[in-house]
Amino acid sequence: MRRNNFLAFLNKAKNEGRDFLFEYESKSILKEYGIPTTKFYLVKNEQEIDKIINELNFPCVAKITSPKAIHKSEIGGVILGINGKDELIKAYKKLTDIAQEKSIPLEGILIEEQSKPGIEAIIGVIKDPVFGHVIMFGTGGIYTEAFKDVSFKVLPVNKKDLFELIDETKLGLILKNSRGKKYDLNILIENLEKVVSLVEENPEIIEMDLNPVFIYESNIKVVDARIRFQVI
Repeated sequence: MRRNNFLAFLNKAKNEGRDFLFEYESKSILKEYGIPTTKFYLVKNEQEIDKIINELNFPCVAKITSPKAIHKSEIGGVILGINGKDELIKAYKKLTDIAQEKSIPLEGILIEEQSKPGIEAIIGVIKDPVFGHVIMFGTGGIYTEAFKDVSFKVLPVNKKDLFELIDETKLGLILKNSRGKKYDLNILIENLEKVVSLVEENPEIIEMDLNPVFIYESNIKVVDARIRFQVI
């Protein structure tokens, strides 16, 4: 069933000339594999906000969703810290105005919960032309490029490999030695295993970028997600 849902998203994207899934599509797939993500809704008009308003937890985030806006922050396409319906409607109008000014076709506006901050990690997958799928783990958020604190393992992997993947990073040391906090690495490993299962069941995936992933003491949450594919 979850494989069929992935293929449905893939075919929709392919028919629209995309080789990537939108964030809400990527997160929908992650959730099917039991990987925790932020709660999200895609709205296509202002009236749809009324339908979800009672289900929202504030503060929330609004993001432009468009095939021409992959890097949303660069065009002002992300609004944080929205509190209440009035602010949400104002943010919705601002983002639709930006899309119109820049002649960006809109799929809709993605509205998400604004998660409580945690330790920021990146979990990624790339498909190497020689080695096949490779999983990556390391320091995420705005520090990914600055610190380059990442480790890689070629799939398939076992639990021991995934513990090594974490141990080979400075972030792994932080998770094991945080004063006053105890992070359950078994939960992180379980979610890495779910990422591996997702990729192994859907070999069309050539790139997966989950960044940031907030790590809490007894849970994780994927805050942003993007999946690229190649039709085999």
